[in-house]
Amino acid sequence: MRLTERALWVCALAVMVVVSASCGPKYLDGLSFTRADASSSRLFLASGTAPELADGHALVAPGARVRLGLDSSAAPGAGEDVVIVASGVGTLEVMVFGSGSRDVPVVGGSFLLIAGMRAELHLAASPGVSMAFVEFHNASMSPIRLDSLGIGSAFKGIELGQGFYRVDSSTTPRFDSGRLVSALLGAPIDAGASVVVRLAEDGVVRITGQNCTTGATAGSGFEATIRSEHPLAIPRLSLDASPGAIGARVESEAGIVSIAMQPGNGAPLADLYAMLAGPAPVGDYTLYRWDILPDTLLVDFRDYATQDLYLKRLAFFAEKPGFRGRLAGDAEIAPLHGWNAHDYSPQTLQAFYSLAQKNGFQLNQQELSLLALLLEHGVLVKTSDGTLAAGRGAIVSVSRESSPALRRVFIDHESSHALFFQDESYRSLAQELWASLDAASVRFWMVHFGWRRYDTTDRYLMYNEMQAYLVQQPVSSVKAYYESVLAQLVAAKLDQTRPGTTARLEADAPVAIAAAEQNAARLDGYLRNRWGVSGGRFGRTRRLGVR
Repeated sequence: MRLTERALWVCALAVMVVVSASCGPKYLDGLSFTRADASSSRLFLASGTAPELADGHALVAPGARVRLGLDSSAAPGAGEDVVIVASGVGTLEVMVFGSGSRDVPVVGGSFLLIAGMRAELHLAASPGVSMAFVEFHNASMSPIRLDSLGIGSAFKGIELGQGFYRVDSSTTPRFDSGRLVSALLGAPIDAGASVVVRLAEDGVVRITGQNCTTGATAGSGFEATIRSEHPLAIPRLSLDASPGAIGARVESEAGIVSIAMQPGNGAPLADLYAMLAGPAPVGDYTLYRWDILPDTLLVDFRDYATQDLYLKRLAFFAEKPGFRGRLAGDAEIAPLHGWNAHDYSPQTLQAFYSLAQKNGFQLNQQELSLLALLLEHGVLVKTSDGTLAAGRGAIVSVSRESSPALRRVFIDHESSHALFFQDESYRSLAQELWASLDAASVRFWMVHFGWRRYDTTDRYLMYNEMQAYLVQQPVSSVKAYYESVLAQLVAAKLDQTRPGTTARLEADAPVAIAAAEQNAARLDGYLRNRWGVSGGRFGRTRRLGVR
């Protein structure tokens, strides 16, 4: 039968519709690519075997290679990763492609999936890179389940939870009997970041710098005995001061719960002794935060003169007899000694800056920049009416001009004050010990602190300083330390201003030193049980290869 022209056109149109329908994208209903702002792109099968879909997830068959396309491109921003949530056993390879080139991935990685655990897998693509396709290769012998794809907050390292873990593509973990015992963080650590480690139980952890290209040990290494509840942080600056591409290897037979590269944002977390091992400041100081009390700002100054510009007037305001509570002018304090290291609570800082604000006292540029720093980190806060209020944490400082041995003593002493300010139970213990002192011990401490130029009329200052002088060295060294203090007090010839002082000191010393040993042991026991630190060891690390 001869077809009419109209019939031929209808048949052709029908064929076109069928062809069009068969060539259109095959969307994966129930699975989408979600952006950080919660918007999403539909996913379609670009190549490979279509995954089996069920209940909002997709199953990639063993050995299968599947490329999924996004119906609209997506791009990670700064501080964002490509994130895939998956589960299964074996190796899952992931590659992300841009719209311009379908053969060269913009980012890719290989992940080990652990039986019985959901995994959050992170790929660090360059910010702003346009992504159009995601390819999965199931290199295992069993199906792998994809629960979600999208863009999320950046993470570098590995973290284990109950039935769940997250890991980035540059981290290579090693498990032993189901425990994570080591991991190589292969991507370069940002110079301002820290490696932060948490253990499953109390134990020893070792962190060494690694060359990201060769995998060889590079830079410095640290070992520490830590408590499971208190993470350890090693700044990148302390692992290696050079600008080279450095990663890190973390090892612990105690089992590792998490390892994370944590951005410093201008004040990286640090163990106290790892901070001391860092490079000298480029400018006036280098700023850190204490890893066990992160609201504590640690300032490592270039030298004493620079430290004085920031803190000398504050020292006189806070602790010096005849100056406490008032703002002294530069000419008045210029010939006088401040401190070689410092500590201040939010309350003291608030009182100092509020008085300057109220009286219109002209602070120097360094003191004003310190105020801005305190506000930035929440040590001080500005109220709605523009006045200052105490915030949280504390600030302590040391100087590069001190010898290494003195820097160690100073950071132990000053950090004990930071802990005193923030731990009410420790503060109460110090107060209790001061209140329990016998008359001979009180006389000994008052002469000692008066000689050091503390305002001895301030009782709070007295028991705060007493605890610091007791725990700045190990308990075993307390007796020898205070015998040397006695010798210095006798040599100072205090009788010239207060007749009879030397004879009274020598009579009081045996009782006072015995009480000091007992009280140091009480404080030390608290520090060990609560914080995992001890007298003369507020930092927890030691440099590998350094005695």
